[in-house]
Amino acid sequence: MIELLAKYLSGNASLEEQQQVEEWRNENQEEFLSFSEAWSAADVKSFDVEKARASVMGRISTQKNFTKPSEPRGGFSGKLWAVAASVIVLLGIGYFLFMGGGTSSSDEITVDGWVVVETDAGETKDVELSDGSVVSMSDMSRLSYPTQFAEERRVVFNGKAFFDITPDPDRAFKVETVEAMVTVVGTSFQVKTVSEAKYSEVIVETGVVSLTKKPQPNVAERPIKVELFPGETGVVRREGQGVSKSKNMNQNYLAWKTNKMVFKQTSMKEVVSTLNEVYKADIKLANKDIGDCRLTATFDGKPINEVMEVISQTFSFEVTGSKNKYEISGKACR
Repeated sequence: MIELLAKYLSGNASLEEQQQVEEWRNENQEEFLSFSEAWSAADVKSFDVEKARASVMGRISTQKNFTKPSEPRGGFSGKLWAVAASVIVLLGIGYFLFMGGGTSSSDEITVDGWVVVETDAGETKDVELSDGSVVSMSDMSRLSYPTQFAEERRVVFNGKAFFDITPDPDRAFKVETVEAMVTVVGTSFQVKTVSEAKYSEVIVETGVVSLTKKPQPNVAERPIKVELFPGETGVVRREGQGVSKSKNMNQNYLAWKTNKMVFKQTSMKEVVSTLNEVYKADIKLANKDIGDCRLTATFDGKPINEVMEVISQTFSFEVTGSKNKYEISGKACR
């Protein structure tokens, strides 16, 4: 468990390992808190283990319910001593992951031949894989992939990204999420995972995609698979009905990548949702009635202030705010 925690806190755990840790955390909140506080106390760039250990020991020594006469010399219970000892092991493994086990940068870590790339809020990033495939990552996403593909081409992903896969008839390309396995030979498609709602979504741009629901831990069910074609959306839910597919009705699903938005009699509620995603903005409607107003317009690389001006003039709305935070108010459309 200690090694899994180190991989989890350092960002090197696979999706299945993340699940294992989170299930364990639900029943061991106190121990997890001690581990995570120790990790936070250790600056991963300098990795001051002594500083981290002192921080954890200080926390343990202040726990009143653990200072009893029967405790070993030093004032700590056996349970908390075990936690403290484990923390030192944890930090040692962490030191290897960050320093001895590979190279690292602010958003990229290489460990044991695998690269982990993460994007921050508002950040997008293109990652080229060893076979020439390109993954365009949206913000708040995480991609793990081998530095060189061998017999199989497989990556692990969480977040949202557009995959442009180099064809290779002899080696299918696989994208693994918590809920699903996406398998292709050479095609382009978008993958989005939503942790809170426990589902993975695939929208196919070109080619054919095989979408399979992975068996979940402690759930007796057989894998479910569907084939998706251009213009189709597939959704895999961790719970419930499994896999479903339908026609993709969101023509702006790639707007976050292209900065081009096309609205055809689109409700203002949907327009605002798209604008917030593309511009990483905080746009709100002052009243829900104006959310039914319909906009027809195309914006191709326009700055957000110009978009807001067009919306204001089209409906005679009042738009207040600046930068990426706006409020839209006005009368309902007839």
